[in-house]
Amino acid sequence: MRWICVFMIVCVTGMLFQAPASAVTVNAFDFTTAALNGESPATTGQFAGPLYVRGRRPNDNNEQLEVQAFLEFDLAGLPNGIVTSATLNLHENNKLNSANSDDLYIARVAAGWNTTDNKPVFDQAIVGGSEFVFGNNGPASAGPAVDIDHSIDVQNIVQNWISNPTSNHGFRLRIADNFVGAAFDDTGDAAPSLDIEIQEITTTEFCLDDFHTANRDGSNPSTGNWTDGGPLFVRERDNNDNPELETEAQLQFDLAGLSDAPIISATLSLHEFNKLNDVNSEDLFIAALAPFAGDFAFNQAIVAGGESSFGNNGAASAGPDVDIFFNIDVTDIVTAWQANPSSNHGFRLRIGEHFVGAAFDHDGDFKPVLTIVQAVPEPATTGLIGLGIFAIAGRRRRR
Repeated sequence: MRWICVFMIVCVTGMLFQAPASAVTVNAFDFTTAALNGESPATTGQFAGPLYVRGRRPNDNNEQLEVQAFLEFDLAGLPNGIVTSATLNLHENNKLNSANSDDLYIARVAAGWNTTDNKPVFDQAIVGGSEFVFGNNGPASAGPAVDIDHSIDVQNIVQNWISNPTSNHGFRLRIADNFVGAAFDDTGDAAPSLDIEIQEITTTEFCLDDFHTANRDGSNPSTGNWTDGGPLFVRERDNNDNPELETEAQLQFDLAGLSDAPIISATLSLHEFNKLNDVNSEDLFIAALAPFAGDFAFNQAIVAGGESSFGNNGAASAGPDVDIFFNIDVTDIVTAWQANPSSNHGFRLRIGEHFVGAAFDHDGDFKPVLTIVQAVPEPATTGLIGLGIFAIAGRRRRR
């Protein structure tokens, strides 16, 4: 793992969009069905089309009539932005009979499709915890012909696919165990589609500008008997006998180059490599420093209510050498600094009261980095490219 500082804004929005919050409609590029008995499903004259799900009661012998469906969407052209909304649109046109009704389920398909023909199988593995009910196939007395639009919130799933394209193995649809079914349009205006809105973003990484340490007794901090600690560290005692061994740290980042665009997230990355001993463990704390004159001092005033724990320095039995990466959410702090740049007096680091310490890299591959993600405030100047795979706006849904 390496953190590389760049003092410029890197746009990750690609070439597809002109507006900060861009909306696209993506049509399904493939679908298939799978029966419990492994045979190729057929509508057997009871459904009007090939895209459907069907269920039977447990222990029913008609396994060829238990069917799940799988949908795939090609999102390769979308940027790695923030998905503000994603809706899967399905239109149900038939529910098999007018006797029963049951819940419909959707899930995110996991890796591991049938490698023989690259098609999913019945009960294809799904990502744990991703399945949920998105509605039912209609009132029991309705049907078999129905006219039902299902609008399904799949924002979290699509965000995962956008952030990690190799995880996109499509959706699995199924219906609960009963004498039930649901057929969906597979062509035309009501064919399956994804309506997606993505917030264009920029990412800026700021390297550490400066750091300071301060002892409780005002002396010049040093690692003392902690020869492997390095210059950037925090340390504590649980008594007042050795105030020269109680140390807090200040981290400063020059944010003069930060734009005034809305901040989506700000993350401080630290790497701890030594914890002083393998006897004790304590919580680590971060806060925004309040205004001060002169040099950084121990127990320097912080912004009220601004301190929080971001982890601990490692298991008590671990160490002294450790290898711990911290990614700390400092969005609120950096947002306040953006609104009032003169309030940026850096972060204060400290550790809980015990015979403990935590030493951090201050340079090299694992030096502290502040990563700030912002929304793009103005339309991009790049043109629309490669929109052939998308139906942009104007797509009429059956209502």
